[in-house]
Amino acid sequence: MLLRRPGVLSVDTNPVAQTADVTFDPALTSVADLTSWVQECGYHCSGQSVPALICEPQPTSLSLR
Repeated sequence: MLLRRPGVLSVDTNPVAQTADVTFDPALTSVADLTSWVQECGYHCSGQSVPALICEPQPTSLSLR
């Protein structure tokens, strides 16, 4: 399990989309380590890394009219 690996802070999986979002501490692990661990479990890893600073914050509420 990824959560048991050093540096992995959180894992959010989506079985329908067959994806996982992993938050990790780059001082303790790397994308290469994560890719290897995912592959050891028999899964495919695209190795895409999207820093949180790139993502636009989600609105906390929506106004429908």
